Amino acid sequence: MRTGDQLVGRYRLDARLGYGGMGEVWRGYDAELGRAVALKLLRDFRASDELLQRFRREASIGAQLQHPGITTVYDIGRHDHRLFIVMELLEGADLATILARSPSGLAVAEAAGLARQAAEALAAAHARQVVHRDIKPGNLFLLADGRLKICDFGIARAAGVTDGLTVTGRPIGTPLYMAPEQWRGDHVDERCDLYALGCVLYALLAGAPPFPATEPVWAMMRQHLDEVPPALRAMRDDVPAAVERLVAALLAKNPGDRPGIADVIATLTAAGTGSSAERIIPTLDGALVPTAMDEQRAVALDTTNAATEPPNSGHITPLVKKLAEEHGVDLATIRGTGVGGRIRKQDILAAAGHTLPTDEQRTDSLDATNATTEPPKRGHITPLVKKLAEEHGVDLATIRGTGVGGRIRKQDVLAAAQAKGLPHGPH
Repeated sequence: MRTGDQLVGRYRLDARLGYGGMGEVWRGYDAELGRAVALKLLRDFRASDELLQRFRREASIGAQLQHPGITTVYDIGRHDHRLFIVMELLEGADLATILARSPSGLAVAEAAGLARQAAEALAAAHARQVVHRDIKPGNLFLLADGRLKICDFGIARAAGVTDGLTVTGRPIGTPLYMAPEQWRGDHVDERCDLYALGCVLYALLAGAPPFPATEPVWAMMRQHLDEVPPALRAMRDDVPAAVERLVAALLAKNPGDRPGIADVIATLTAAGTGSSAERIIPTLDGALVPTAMDEQRAVALDTTNAATEPPNSGHITPLVKKLAEEHGVDLATIRGTGVGGRIRKQDILAAAGHTLPTDEQRTDSLDATNATTEPPKRGHITPLVKKLAEEHGVDLATIRGTGVGGRIRKQDVLAAAQAKGLPHGPH
């Protein structure tokens, strides 16, 4: 397809936003209703029956689930033997993009607010007996006004007829966020979405999912089936005990041990402020792809708004307001550098003409201070890492881990062995 083409004489293709293994997504225009839309097209009209069913299912479920937290589907059609879906055009960023900007995780209230919105949308889907089966940051889209929407119901199923395998016998879902029952290919219900939500909340707080990507894939499967991830409060002490307990319960291996969705919403509401719209708002760099396609998330930014949109202040704390008043700085003129465009103290001081240390200078200063006042942070040490350290004669107490929350990884042990001139063959 090319820019300017019209589908069924109604939907004009304006700009391709992205593409993946399943299809391509375009920014388009509905000539009948005079509004911008997103158009998702199957790339191959000879697609398999399974792929065609997924595509139609996404359209059907999206049209049935009328909820503010679920992407709205307007229409489905066929053009030159290619199926297409017409959806609302989303402006903002998905949580995968936001996490990439915040590798250490989000503030607790922000993370709780986002997870609460996802839980409320899931509650609406589950009430209609729909199980999503692929909840992950890439399928959770944060709009510019702070509302969160669940995208891509392509592998969703009715709760009563859901199993965990495709017709080709492959497990369904995204490995980093798949529940144990999905890995096993068992019958799954709405509780697999709760497990995935727990993985997402863990990632929002820790900066990475509970079990980071590993090779081979069976090793990750074993982690989801048998292992317990590092406790959140061991990595950051500002996580409330109630939130840590909630995440641990959501990640229970036995689906029957996971909490109900109402309890999840209640705990997250108490942990946050009830709405993330006041706290984290993505900068309006343009529209991103409103849905994930197959295994690959197709993301493309339209940067045309960057020069025309006003600075995005996000959530402004009382301390920042006071600092702005003291320095005579007009907040409306500042583009924040914090998460979601939030204005931080550094932004006020920079606007007031103060010279701030560079990131490198701050890092050097912090490292110099920590070198003399803090022992290396060990985080969670796995049995494999302990065994590797013993084999190479490396003292774990002398290593500063580079993993999430200061966790010591195999690479850290091997690097320490290499620094000491010890043999460190392949592992």
